[in-house]
Amino acid sequence: MKMKMKTTSVLVLSCALVCSSVGVALAKNATKADVLTKEQCTENVPYQEFATDNRIISCVRNASESCCEAMDELLGEESPVHYCTCSSGVLEDVLSEAVPMFATDIIHERIEECGLPVAGDERCDGIYDDSDQAKPTGDCVDEYPPDVDTQYTCEDQAGFGKCEENWMDGYCLLSCEKCSNATDSKLS
Repeated sequence: MKMKMKTTSVLVLSCALVCSSVGVALAKNATKADVLTKEQCTENVPYQEFATDNRIISCVRNASESCCEAMDELLGEESPVHYCTCSSGVLEDVLSEAVPMFATDIIHERIEECGLPVAGDERCDGIYDDSDQAKPTGDCVDEYPPDVDTQYTCEDQAGFGKCEENWMDGYCLLSCEKCSNATDSKLS
């Protein structure tokens, strides 16, 4: 009788461990299933609200309570586009569309300061194919050339094949994939 109870207890305990592991795995998968594709993110991001909300505009000054409140409403956990900020491509597209060029880096920084996940953050691991690509720091950035038509972005210019033009020298390093060159030239 004692042997039968021990065996039953072991079986119940084993089942509980296996069942709870399966439950945890299912919960993780359900969360991933709720994450939008990058295309859905692009379609559903509230560009207009992001561009016109005075609280977002105040983010240029600092990550105040109202700034973070607006970020959370538009991009946070309760937002339908939560985790879209994990795609470096989607986030950069949103910022270039909804924010003046001079403020894109500042607003990106505020998104991080307000505690939202961004590419490179461990909360974003594996969500999108570009979730591990943190925003570049240091000299490897897309600084647009001065005195050039600003209707195009660095990505556009790279797509047009303009990276080797003289007027692009030292600019749009990230989009033109010249980051290692910029770093190597600084080291020499």
